[in-house]
Amino acid sequence: MARFDGSGISIHGAKDNVLDNNVFVDGGVNQIWYAPIDDFSVNNRFTRNIMTFSAPDAVLTNQMSRSPQQVVSEQDKNLFWHSSGANFFKATRPLTALGNFDQWRAGGFDQNSVIADPLFVNAAKDDYRLQPNSPALKLGFMPLPWDEIGLAGFERSFKVRSTPAPSKGTTKPNKSDKEPTAQKP
Repeated sequence: MARFDGSGISIHGAKDNVLDNNVFVDGGVNQIWYAPIDDFSVNNRFTRNIMTFSAPDAVLTNQMSRSPQQVVSEQDKNLFWHSSGANFFKATRPLTALGNFDQWRAGGFDQNSVIADPLFVNAAKDDYRLQPNSPALKLGFMPLPWDEIGLAGFERSFKVRSTPAPSKGTTKPNKSDKEPTAQKP
């Protein structure tokens, strides 16, 4: 997912969400917005994702009403990157629902996550494939099948699905060429 306003991820009053092995690029101000509306929102997991962003006033996580520990069961092994570099995450200003990034980690989140350039092939041209030496791969991130995603993947699957299947009882195999032929009434 790339270039969206507001929040890259918004979990609003839901439980048991698993966000694993995704790429999120420029999620506006809130990269992850945990917005529980009641005690129902529990056991949400955010693991092995790549999240890059560039807004100077961006925050990594934001939350309302309940503590992250009440809503998130696991957030770890992610790769985070800000276009200004790693120093962005050393800021003393609040970057998470618990304060700065060190306070977030002290709260038990992203203990094994890394702050590093994900080494996309060419992010300027929306090519989010990973270079072979990407640090995301060391976290267990599995490269995505980009040729099966988006319009190209949709168009390919549409072509495959749009070939009409023969109606039951209207075709039979021709023994000589194995192509279906119309049955005679």
